[in-house]
Amino acid sequence: MRKYSWDNTFEPSATSEKGGRTIIMQHEDRLYSQVGATYKIVEHHKLIFNYVFDYLKNTTFNQLEEEKKNVPPAKMTKQILSMAYQQEFFNKHWTNIFFAKYYQVGLQKMVFDPVTRTDNPAKDNFSSWGYGFATTVKITKGLGIKGSFERSYRLVEPQEIFGDGVAVTSNMNLKPETSNNVNVGLYYGHHWGQHAFRIEGAGYIRDTKDFIYTVPNLYNSTFKYENLSNIFTRGLEGEISYQYKRLLNVLMNVSYNKAYDNTKFANNSDDVVSATYKKDVPNQPWLFGNVNVSLGKDDWFQKDSRIELYYGLQMTEWFYKNWKSYGNPRNIPIIPRQTLHNIGISYSMKNGRYNLAFDVSNVGDALAYDNFKLQKQGRAFYLKFRYLLK
Repeated sequence: MRKYSWDNTFEPSATSEKGGRTIIMQHEDRLYSQVGATYKIVEHHKLIFNYVFDYLKNTTFNQLEEEKKNVPPAKMTKQILSMAYQQEFFNKHWTNIFFAKYYQVGLQKMVFDPVTRTDNPAKDNFSSWGYGFATTVKITKGLGIKGSFERSYRLVEPQEIFGDGVAVTSNMNLKPETSNNVNVGLYYGHHWGQHAFRIEGAGYIRDTKDFIYTVPNLYNSTFKYENLSNIFTRGLEGEISYQYKRLLNVLMNVSYNKAYDNTKFANNSDDVVSATYKKDVPNQPWLFGNVNVSLGKDDWFQKDSRIELYYGLQMTEWFYKNWKSYGNPRNIPIIPRQTLHNIGISYSMKNGRYNLAFDVSNVGDALAYDNFKLQKQGRAFYLKFRYLLK
């Protein structure tokens, strides 16, 4: 009956942090397979096929009250069949891909019957076609533009629907996302001597139905995944990289991702405007970026070795913790801006067969939070050793 802090101190509480007395056991049996094939029709024209099969059986129970053999498992089967036609023109300066995907999900689950107050087995199935195309045009050797459109489905993941037995609770009614996505981008790369430079930028829009998002449960520090009716997203991405020999690497990127609720009427009504209409989706950053710099030297201490120093900067701008329309407009809870610095050193021998690394994350011991403002760890040290058998 305690609530703990990161430094191992605690305060007495009327309940435990996770509710009642439980020892949650979760067993997963999973079979995943993928097969692909490519068929060349003629020069610069080919067909591409891919098939994914993913089966999972999940059994979750409280060991203090139940036995595994008495708990019916939940099962999920996902299948994705994709077919694509690729064509190339003008000495590969113009490339097009047209594709289609068939999605199928089968779910066997236990549903609570309020009349008999028992769990009964039920089945749920989803299947649909997605499609799209992508094109890339190389204007010069280093300059090009690219664009794509896709009618896509984002299938649910096992943890989202079954939970994890600890912090994520189950939601067996979760549905796949459906979205129309448009992406347009531009890139430029140039080499001169020992120098290499590349810059890339892209913009996108996404119109999503049944958007999957996280909902916190403030009473027991857990959360679950639910669907929102309609979310519209606009975004921009940019990246710059520079490399000098094998000595210096610099990479900078920034992302802007603005998502808002585009469901005008609440609860399927025709005249009641939703309180969250046109409001930003909470619990997800809208502006963030990274800077990574590394300095490396080959064969410094011994032959076939490499030593590397690196520095990383992570910046996440403030974002809303709750819906903007809920509560006092002058005191809307937010997750503040976070700026974290990371450093490290690594040393490899025998052309990378032996690797030793020492990392320090959050060097400044700054306050860091997750998307629900639960505090993350502060400064941390990591020592890693890796050995490749071959």
